[in-house]
Amino acid sequence: MDPASVVAIPKVAGFPSIHDRMKQMLLASADVLGDENLQVRIAEMDELRSDTHARRIRSLVAADAFNALISGRQAIADYLREKVQAFSGVELRRNRVTGLEAAAIHLLHSLFRQLVTAATPSPENLYPKMFDPTGVPSLPEMVSRFIHDCYAAGMGDAASQAIDDIRIGGDASLAAARAMNLGDLDPGVYLDGYYAGLQQAAIRYLAVRWGWQSVLVFAGLSEDDRRRAEKRVNAVEEKLVRCETALMYAVKDLDGPKYREKQQAVRDARAAGDEAKADAALANVFDSQFFYPMALKDVMSKGA
Repeated sequence: MDPASVVAIPKVAGFPSIHDRMKQMLLASADVLGDENLQVRIAEMDELRSDTHARRIRSLVAADAFNALISGRQAIADYLREKVQAFSGVELRRNRVTGLEAAAIHLLHSLFRQLVTAATPSPENLYPKMFDPTGVPSLPEMVSRFIHDCYAAGMGDAASQAIDDIRIGGDASLAAARAMNLGDLDPGVYLDGYYAGLQQAAIRYLAVRWGWQSVLVFAGLSEDDRRRAEKRVNAVEEKLVRCETALMYAVKDLDGPKYREKQQAVRDARAAGDEAKADAALANVFDSQFFYPMALKDVMSKGA
């Protein structure tokens, strides 16, 4: 990549980053968390965005995977499957990995599955390149370079299918979350489950975006392949933004004031006989935005 083509976006005063917003939310919860827990949480957030953290996770995955590589393909498959579960679950919840690192593991797992089942056998020297940490600062960059290696080795179709498989998984995660049945669940537990499902979809969409962006770096792409990759980056970007927006909305609406505000707006429109306005408000919340699962649409509509 030509360094001159990289656009640096400076931090602008008055527009806090997600990190800044999360830190502000933590500080606002100081009375609940207590000072000791507050400082631990802030330290965890600061560590996650450090170069030291990125290098440590990259080296950890590379070292463990090389050990699995010695034991054969089944060992690699088992290792990657375990890492996907850990990084997307407990490690993410405990602030031990970032969302992009979890996405990178999804990519490695899907790439490996496609390479070992491809109709055209993969070059044997390609597999060790999956876990080569030299010259890259992070796990996502290690995966990005491996996607480039796949294309260079003539395995572009397998790599493309691997990325598409993750997108299919993301769509399924999103659909399952959106269709969650309220049943007898406590509303808080129900919404926690919904947003957890949204997070899993977002991780997969993040992996898809990173995967196609990595493909676009490969200089040998045909014009058709380049257009396809660009189209898929744009398509998944829209889904990712909607999931991320809903997750940030959920963090800001822990006690439900925004939910009650939107519910009241629908109720007022109904009372005024403005059905179009009420329907538009509901469509924005449930269809344009993913703020709540669809099962709550009737609840909000009826003002219950």
